[in-house]
Amino acid sequence: MTAAWPTSAPPAQPAVVSPTEQAPKQRSFHGTLPPSRKLRPGDKICGDCGEGNNANRRFCSRCGASLDEAALVRTRWWRKLLPRRRNRVLEAGMRPGRRGARGGRRGGVGRVIGTIIRTLMKVVGLVVLIGGIVYATYAPFRTWTNTQVNTIEQKALGKVHPQFAQIHAFATTASSAAAGHPGTAVDDGFTNTYWQAADNVATQQPLLTLSFDHPVTINRLIVRLGSSDNFQSVDRPEILHVVYSTGQVEDITTKDTPDPQTLTVNHGANVTHMTLQVTGLFRSAGATQMAITEIEFYGKE
Repeated sequence: MTAAWPTSAPPAQPAVVSPTEQAPKQRSFHGTLPPSRKLRPGDKICGDCGEGNNANRRFCSRCGASLDEAALVRTRWWRKLLPRRRNRVLEAGMRPGRRGARGGRRGGVGRVIGTIIRTLMKVVGLVVLIGGIVYATYAPFRTWTNTQVNTIEQKALGKVHPQFAQIHAFATTASSAAAGHPGTAVDDGFTNTYWQAADNVATQQPLLTLSFDHPVTINRLIVRLGSSDNFQSVDRPEILHVVYSTGQVEDITTKDTPDPQTLTVNHGANVTHMTLQVTGLFRSAGATQMAITEIEFYGKE
């Protein structure tokens, strides 16, 4: 007889389970810790662990957190005033710090000087900016600044364009004069009169002496040559040899023009009289006499 094997009930089927949301992936949490290196402008700061990461990273190098919303390290305002230090690119075979390397010690000095100059320029720019703000908003400072600028401007103009007073001679005498054209006509203030020497100027050198009632300093002469009615009818002085009461002498060269010309005097300080001797002439054909329409003296009394 064949034995009968006992039969067992089939295993129960698992119950139907509804799908649930996937649990988020767990990651280790380090807490907010000091960064492991010095932070630089542009670094991304991890919001989970506080680590500083390079700007091109997408995940934290310490905890793996996403850096999509990480805060960036900002450059402080005062650091923007300082020049940036650029990485130096060396040519092949060059090593930094060697004399043979291009831009070695000398290049280092040049960089330092350049850095100092750029820094000074930025500091000066900042000072000018602050000064402009104060000038625009603070009236007493504006008034003081305007006063100082006007004073400096007047001093500069005094050196570039010095102001001289006109000086008149106390007495004028000539070595010779034609009738109606005395030596006093040379500084009478009129341009329709003139001094005309009566001598034959080809052989004689006319003299004109001007005296002052107190010591004066002559700095400029304004001269009108020839006769006022006919410029070409007489000779005109080309060289005036000037002898001062102080013993100083100098030669003043003129231009052959009927227009007034300004001439510089170099040795006319503290003089009481001066003598002008005509030692050179601009000649006119057939002329035997020389004329000067007017001489004006400018300086300090």
